[in-house]
Parts: sequence; structure tokens; C-alpha cells
Amino acid sequence: MAYQKQGKSAEMKRYFQMVLSANPVDYEGNMAMGACSLMQHNPSAAVSYFTKALSMKPRSELGNFGLAYSYSCLGEVGGVRMVQASHL
Repeated sequence: MAYQKQGKSAEMKRYFQMVLSANPVDYEGNMAMGACSLMQHNPSAAVSYFTKALSMKPRSELGNFGLAYSYSCLGEVGGVRMVQASHL
């Protein structure tokens, strides 16, 4: 993510919001917004974005990791276990 490397997370967020406004079911856009939400210390929003991305690609390892990490940031152990169980 070039924006992240340049410290431009606000620009990245605006860009992917535009992507999702044009296509709310864009997998990459939802994944990027999940990552951006985590960078901006908003794990609740990240859960929503990763969940939406996983509805399109449920076996995405990166998506499942992002979702589990978001739940762990929220202190929701049950959510982390749910994500882990989906890979057994």
C-alpha cells in the first residue's frame, strides 16, 4: 500500500471510500478499508469491512487474519475463536 508507506492514511481512506461508493461489494476495497480502519485505531469499523470482504471470499487468509486481529483489538476473544474455528 503506497499510501501507507508515505504516511497518507487519510488519502488512502478517501480513495477507497470512493471505490466502495462506486461498488460496495469490491473485495479489495473492503480489505483496504479494514486495514485503514485498523491503522486509524478503529477496530469496530475494521470488523465490518473484513466481514463484508469475507462474505465474498470466505477462505481469504488475509481477510480472516484481519478479522481475528480486529476482534482481538476489541478484546473479543469469542470473535477470535469463531474465526479460528472457521479454519479447522
